[in-house]
Amino acid sequence: MRVFLIWLILTSGLFGSGSLIAHWYLSSNPTRVLVAVDASYPMTNVWPKVELALNQIKDLRYREYSLITGKSSVHGWQDRLQFNNVVPYGPRIIEKIINNSQNNLINAADQKYLVTNAPKNSFESKDWQIIYVE
Repeated sequence: MRVFLIWLILTSGLFGSGSLIAHWYLSSNPTRVLVAVDASYPMTNVWPKVELALNQIKDLRYREYSLITGKSSVHGWQDRLQFNNVVPYGPRIIEKIINNSQNNLINAADQKYLVTNAPKNSFESKDWQIIYVE
């Protein structure tokens, strides 16, 4: 019984300390998730579905989010993805978003998502995960 109690205490201590170290590391080094929303006129018909699509990736632990559109940055790195006051406007410029290597938010991102309703074969990117809304 005594050997079991010693084993239990040591095992609990190791798992507990490992969990605390992992939590500390992930809290101080969150994954940066960049979300680009296609805010063009063709998105007007599916605009109410965009927020539902964003629910797939928002509010995960150990993440920082940034939101951009084809024209501007909506917000920088923060712990919540906020999609307020964004409305569809202008022509579709997905290539400008995907190929913009000058944008510091894009360069700093660990994961990149693009939310669009563009035809699936109209562009291609290895770095971006595309979320299609229909």
